[in-house]
Amino acid sequence: MLNGLLDTFVPAVLHYCSGKKLGWHHNSLLKLLPDDFYDDLQKNKDVYEALLVLLDFISGMTDSHALSLYRNIKGISLPSV
Repeated sequence: MLNGLLDTFVPAVLHYCSGKKLGWHHNSLLKLLPDDFYDDLQKNKDVYEALLVLLDFISGMTDSHALSLYRNIKGISLPSV
């Protein structure tokens, strides 16, 4: 699940840091970040700092929140645990 979240969010952050215009998909993904993390991302366009912000967000999630976000992003339902 964490691998799936990283596989989803890292390309969006890298695209954001490249300075290119964000497509709707990457923009939608970044909007899923809480406001304080999204604000930190906007302040730091350095790739390293932006990835640290992303990792801080993902590592700080509870298991249930990570599972819910993963399900939402992937559009799938996992067996209940």
